Amino acid sequence: LVVILNGDEEITSLSSRALFEERGRTADYALGLEPGEPSGDGASTIVKGRKGIGFYRLYISGKAAHAGTSHHLGINAFEELAHKTIQFQQLTNAATGVTVNVGGNVIVRDPKRNAVPHWAQAEIDVRFPALTDAVEIEAKLQEVTRHAYVTNPSLHESTKAVILGGVVRPPWPEGQARQQLAESYAQVARELGREVIAETRGGASDGNFL
Repeated sequence: LVVILNGDEEITSLSSRALFEERGRTADYALGLEPGEPSGDGASTIVKGRKGIGFYRLYISGKAAHAGTSHHLGINAFEELAHKTIQFQQLTNAATGVTVNVGGNVIVRDPKRNAVPHWAQAEIDVRFPALTDAVEIEAKLQEVTRHAYVTNPSLHESTKAVILGGVVRPPWPEGQARQQLAESYAQVARELGREVIAETRGGASDGNFL
């Protein structure tokens, strides 16, 4: 029996991931101890599958200008971010289970109301049930990033953008072995007078590395 306790799960397990992967290759069974949430009918839940996570940072540069005296010389990076945010959000697909969320640290420079902002950045969270989905969605993120929605015709210039990041946790998909383990767990729970429901979640954990 091997028990692993780590303190960096919330920051993508930077130092402990290799240990999880190493031990996972030789383990017959693995149980993640993150507690389940109660279901609506009073039963407890266990997780038999989790989505993978991709984390990205988007950086946009424009051209600063005074909003009153030289507005025509500016290229608004925040306006570009707004266009890209809409396009990114529309990549969410309920049918495939892929979700894209623009959030985290959204930063605009210069934040003064009388200045055309020349810089903006945002963080993008992507969840996916399969690695093939991750490859497809990253290609679409790159496509949106390359396209400039804001142009200053008088300067013949547009915003510029780059997106960095990738998969930080692979998916932990359902499978026959996990289903059988979940059923065994639920059977033992019933013998102890507890009802347990197995489910798949969009949230990831260190179990994704096993």
